[in-house]
Amino acid sequence: MTTASDKNALASYIPPFDYCLDGFSYVVDLEDVAPFLQIDWKKFNPGKDRPIFDHDPHNLVNGLFTCESWHFIFQIPIQPELLEWDMALPRDEVLTEFSVVPNVSYKRITGLALTFDNQPQSTLHLHIAPNNCKQTFPLPDCRAHTIHMKITDWKESAGAELVGIDNLWFRAKRSSAFSSKVKPLLNIGGLIKYPQGQGGIILGQVNVPAQEQAAQNAGRKQKIISTLLRNLGASLSQ
Repeated sequence: MTTASDKNALASYIPPFDYCLDGFSYVVDLEDVAPFLQIDWKKFNPGKDRPIFDHDPHNLVNGLFTCESWHFIFQIPIQPELLEWDMALPRDEVLTEFSVVPNVSYKRITGLALTFDNQPQSTLHLHIAPNNCKQTFPLPDCRAHTIHMKITDWKESAGAELVGIDNLWFRAKRSSAFSSKVKPLLNIGGLIKYPQGQGGIILGQVNVPAQEQAAQNAGRKQKIISTLLRNLGASLSQ
């Protein structure tokens, strides 16, 4: 028999929503290029056919935080081989800024090292405040294709032998022309406005598959498109 307290405990354990894996058919790059990083999730999930919840390194760039659910952040066992990993961008970028939100559920990260393109002389050692706030560090206009991240220090505390990161960002250098001509409507390049004279172009990459991952997403996507069209003076028939 399931009691009311059991149900409450279960509700706190399972998030009220999940992120959509097929929200956009394509996204374009903006200033934050971290969502395009390629990370070997199998390193953290040996023997698995898919990453499990908070052991998925792609959670580093999903825009969600502990306050939404622990499912959406990245927890790392304190084992030497798991405390460092490589990340690859699709192309060389001039990186100007790095931001991170550490996780504070267990041990708290106090030190990170970033190395670019496997060049030891490029390594930056960053002091991380052991809190759950966004912390931003300037980068010396570093051109890089790969980034090696290493957790170097953490604050000891009671609880599981884990450290974690809620989210991170890498900002790439963009021209003033880019900034004036590219106006994102979201925090990722799936809906963008391109001003052109007195008008402009709206790039809408909302994906409409034959079968939705979650049935309710069909109506939500239709609402996004119909709102955009209505704001442009058009309408979408039901």
